[in-house]
Amino acid sequence: MSRQILLIGTLILLVIGGGVFVYSNQEEVDSSPLFRIRPMSKEAEKEDEELVTTEFEPIIYGGSSSSFSSSASSTTSPSQTNLEVPFSSQAPHGNWDAPYQEACEEVSLIMVDHYLRNQPLDQEAADAAIQSLVQWETRNGLAEDITIDQLAWIARNYYGYKAEVIDEVSYDRIITELQKGNPIIVPAAGRMLGNPYFSGEGPWYHMLVITGYDETHFIVNDPGTKRGAGYRYDFLTLLNAIHDWNGQKRDIGAGIKRMLILKQNSILD
Repeated sequence: MSRQILLIGTLILLVIGGGVFVYSNQEEVDSSPLFRIRPMSKEAEKEDEELVTTEFEPIIYGGSSSSFSSSASSTTSPSQTNLEVPFSSQAPHGNWDAPYQEACEEVSLIMVDHYLRNQPLDQEAADAAIQSLVQWETRNGLAEDITIDQLAWIARNYYGYKAEVIDEVSYDRIITELQKGNPIIVPAAGRMLGNPYFSGEGPWYHMLVITGYDETHFIVNDPGTKRGAGYRYDFLTLLNAIHDWNGQKRDIGAGIKRMLILKQNSILD
């Protein structure tokens, strides 16, 4: 009888122990998910977090308006540039008597000369250069008012530059030359410029140097005023005012549109 009791007790203990084992295993399985999400590698996390951006430099389009008399093929360019052309007014010391009153052509040439030679231009240097150049022109039979062709001749024979007179006066061509680093000398019907710093209505005939541009204006060195350094004319105003000397001050608006580029002569030319 005691043996039967012992056997029964052993069986009960086995049953209880098995139940505990099954329960504990079931609990472990339930606490573990069937699928685990594989963690991203550091490289993948970096790629996922990085935002690739591209910065675009603003551009303006040449010839966007027929008012600019642009060429057929438009060009794109940075939104602004300005060449460091030294400035002088045509009256360096504020004396507007002869020869300074008519010296806008000479000073335009002098400013570009100093730019090409990378030389500063103070009042004394400008005054001396004007006096010397005007005397040379007088000896060579040139009048006070000179055409852009005559100024090119002076640039070749007095300074020794390679001078190119360009008949394609357009927004596109001006921007292209400035982007090449070439300041541009232009003749103008002075009163069409509407510069408030000119004396009275301004000169009938004038010359100045285009040195750069921004989104809306050409930047110039205008020797007709002491405030002419970096002066801004809107595109249309300057383009409309460009007219070469035709011998008639009151009819200067009928002069053809031309401009002048100067370059250093090279042994390869």
